[in-house]
Amino acid sequence: MYLVRKIKEEYIAGVDIGGTWIRVAICTIDLKEENIKIEKSRTLKETKFSIGNSICEILSELLKENQVRKEHLIGIGIASAGPLNIDTGIVFNNANLGFRVIPLKEPIVERFPGIPLYFINDCIGAVLGVHYFEANDEEKDNLVYITISTGIGGGAICNGHLLLGKEGNAAEIGHGLVEPRSTVKCNCGAYGCWEAYSSGTG
Repeated sequence: MYLVRKIKEEYIAGVDIGGTWIRVAICTIDLKEENIKIEKSRTLKETKFSIGNSICEILSELLKENQVRKEHLIGIGIASAGPLNIDTGIVFNNANLGFRVIPLKEPIVERFPGIPLYFINDCIGAVLGVHYFEANDEEKDNLVYITISTGIGGGAICNGHLLLGKEGNAAEIGHGLVEPRSTVKCNCGAYGCWEAYSSGTG
């Protein structure tokens, strides 16, 4: 007689927070494309907790639809428009998410206790994705990634090293000054930012 032990299927979740959309995905840890399930929703901005609560609702619905139990989720990665403190999970001085300070971590910890959370600036997360999944061997250790969407952001890898900076926001390039005498006001409150001229809100 043989005993067959059923191995628990393990899942990971990924979240992308932008100024217009929130996208949430779940996948088995083998990252097979056919196992990736994605949902998206408009970025809610009613209160400083709206984004965190929205993430919880979308993720809960994804798990339910795909018959995945919460205890099978081994980690949640959250990539957000910044600036973002990657240790505390708090967005600060943000121009496009509705509030200057947004505590992302608090609502998620309440709804998904015990599940590890990992935070990263969205464009730094994107350049990591290119490094691991898209770039060839000659390209992957020296990359610059720029996104122009609701805002403008960037990520960079130099000689194999991911450029993070003190709090993980080294490539917040959208608020670099491009016109010193500008009368064009950016959503951040400053004048002459690149984002004020070239983004979806500029």
